[in-house]
Amino acid sequence: GIDPSISATGIAIVKPPHLASNPNIPRVLTAKSPECEAGLAHHAERVESQAIRIVQKIGNEQVRLVVIEDLPGGMPAWGAMTERCALWWLLVRILSKRRIPVAVVNPNVLKLWATGHGKADKDVVHAAMCEMWPGAELFTATGKRDDNRADALALASMGTQALGWADPELTHHYSPKVNWPKGITNAH
Repeated sequence: GIDPSISATGIAIVKPPHLASNPNIPRVLTAKSPECEAGLAHHAERVESQAIRIVQKIGNEQVRLVVIEDLPGGMPAWGAMTERCALWWLLVRILSKRRIPVAVVNPNVLKLWATGHGKADKDVVHAAMCEMWPGAELFTATGKRDDNRADALALASMGTQALGWADPELTHHYSPKVNWPKGITNAH
């Protein structure tokens, strides 16, 4: 799962059950990008560098599916949002060049799947993921709640169900409104 952000992208990787330890504890990471100088060239370089950081953190393991949070609608297309859009499209391009299937999940669908409420606050999504995956590292080294990691883990969890690696646990885990890529046949 990828929760893309130009400053701190959340990444969650869940192994298939037959390759995972018991219990299956997802690898949850953050790809951070430093601030950049003013100017278009610096901002373009920041986007590219962040995309490279994210792909490197995913690693060279065989990736069956990436579930990425969609861009929020109704946001102004300037400033940080422009960078986030550029990062999103660059990630999708890199993943497609690697022949990795990508599913896009609307932020409200993510919240609904994670909590049962499509307008849930970040802290509620975080709490739901802590309960679902008690061993996952969803806090920073300083003990601060990491909402980017929690969103990425919810996305990855949706992907595990679509791949048939896990069964839905709660009523709101059934049939999320996601257009799964071709070849992902076990979607609930």
